[in-house]
Amino acid sequence: MNDILGQISDSFFIIEQGKLIETNPAADALLRSQHFDLKKVLEVCEAQGCALHSVMDQCQNCEVKATFDPRAFSLVLGNKAGGQESFSASYTQLQEGRYVLSIRNLTPQTKSESLFQQKKLVAYVSRAHEKERKKMAQDLHDSLAQSVFSSLLETRKIKRDYQQEAGLARKLEQVEEQLVMVLDEIKTMALDLRPAALDDLGLASAMASLATRLGETTGVEIHVISSLKRSRFSEAVEITLFRVLQEALMNAIKYAKVEIIDVLLVERDERLVLEVIDQGIGFQTDSPTIQGTGMGLLHMAERVQGIGGQLTIQSTEDGTVVKAMVPIIGGGLG
Repeated sequence: MNDILGQISDSFFIIEQGKLIETNPAADALLRSQHFDLKKVLEVCEAQGCALHSVMDQCQNCEVKATFDPRAFSLVLGNKAGGQESFSASYTQLQEGRYVLSIRNLTPQTKSESLFQQKKLVAYVSRAHEKERKKMAQDLHDSLAQSVFSSLLETRKIKRDYQQEAGLARKLEQVEEQLVMVLDEIKTMALDLRPAALDDLGLASAMASLATRLGETTGVEIHVISSLKRSRFSEAVEITLFRVLQEALMNAIKYAKVEIIDVLLVERDERLVLEVIDQGIGFQTDSPTIQGTGMGLLHMAERVQGIGGQLTIQSTEDGTVVKAMVPIIGGGLG
């Protein structure tokens, strides 16, 4: 019996005629680490006490005592480090006069569930953000951009009608130039919020389009090399990797003082691997002061982890490599 109990991680207390006669190593460890009143627990198990009330006069067969089932109940114990831990327990008769009280620590399970819920929350927030981005981009394109474009056409018409009046024509030309600038800014905002190429053509095309646009506006050479076996992936994968690329490129352009950035996208063993490589000024990856331009480094990692992937950032004085690996199938936002 001792050999069997010694191999079990649950805490076992063998009770005979109301007295403790045997424990396993896990139970001994529990007694050392927790404030555990075995007598009180046995009173509750044998219907002589209440799990809620320490004095039976206060209980009066309350709902907790009335519905208590010794075959499965919960315990919250204070540990000797000053914290609290959750346990599940059961009280079972082995034979006449002999019982076993088994107790299992649920704290590791609770922590795992908490991490799981946290990942679900990150995925939910990311979906909500992307949905709102898509709506805002559509509104910018369908409403504001169209209104500005209509004003631009009207301005050009007035300029043609009054082209003989030099002063008015010049003012209208200035208005036209301003409207063109506003229209370009609106289109850029819409693209940043939700690039149409990502929805229409897929990840590789959206990445190439982003690199071209940033290269034209910043003067940085951005080389994109992709080697994919398929053209489309799940929405979660495409959105996540596009946002990681967007953040990594903007960080490199703003902070690393680079002239060239290399982007690699490959499909390998049912995983997509994205690498953004620059030879600019590096940074301390564990510094709490590092900030990005949108998601930030922490949010990048959370989004990648949210679809079952991994994000690594290696940065030295010779440059930085941002690498995201995500599974092609399963998990995530989509």
